[in-house]
Amino acid sequence: MVVSDKANIRIMLCNLLGIDVGRFRDRIAMPVGGVSVVELGVHGPLMHALADRSYLEENLRSLPSH
Repeated sequence: MVVSDKANIRIMLCNLLGIDVGRFRDRIAMPVGGVSVVELGVHGPLMHALADRSYLEENLRSLPSH
């Protein structure tokens, strides 16, 4: 488990998924409180969830994410 601010999480995800790290703001949307799950397996990283906020109550999920 890694807990960090959203910029660091997006940079790590770009690196794992082979996306140009310099474009992390343009390529991955990451709302505050989002949970992402990546499995590191023998064939490389496998994305299971990206920025999931389903665990939050509806009034919190609908808040802007900037």
